[in-house]
Amino acid sequence: MRPALACLLLLAGCATQPGPAAQAPAPPPTAVAAGPDQLWRGTISCDPIPGVVRKVLVQRFELRVSGGVARYERTVLQGDTGIPTDIHERGQGVVSAGGPLTLKGDAAGGQYTYNAEYSGLLEPGSRVARLEGYQHWRFSHHPPADRACQITLRRPA
Repeated sequence: MRPALACLLLLAGCATQPGPAAQAPAPPPTAVAAGPDQLWRGTISCDPIPGVVRKVLVQRFELRVSGGVARYERTVLQGDTGIPTDIHERGQGVVSAGGPLTLKGDAAGGQYTYNAEYSGLLEPGSRVARLEGYQHWRFSHHPPADRACQITLRRPA
């Protein structure tokens, strides 16, 4: 076989078989509940942080769901005084088909950082939801600590 013809046949064979870079990307997860936008309001309650905060945290909490993604933002309060700071905890999570949700968030101040994770169920058609989880705190002058939290939410009629 002539070299020019062999090159053409090789190129033709390569053109019909996509290489790894030409393969279609994996489809996104299909478990997203993409229903109507929702607004959930309630409270977050967190245990004290031993050696750092003596009071239980109880604060209003608002969760917005749009396009199957739940997002929240709340002002971090000073430990035992409850005075609002300029620091915000922000987080989000995907609401899967049937309602399972895990929110992951974080916040950072001058003397601390923490990651938060709250999980529960936003059942389709339900007006009440409960999430449970924790905040994992890291301090500049104290050992790290975990703080258990519960979120109770209601969706307006």
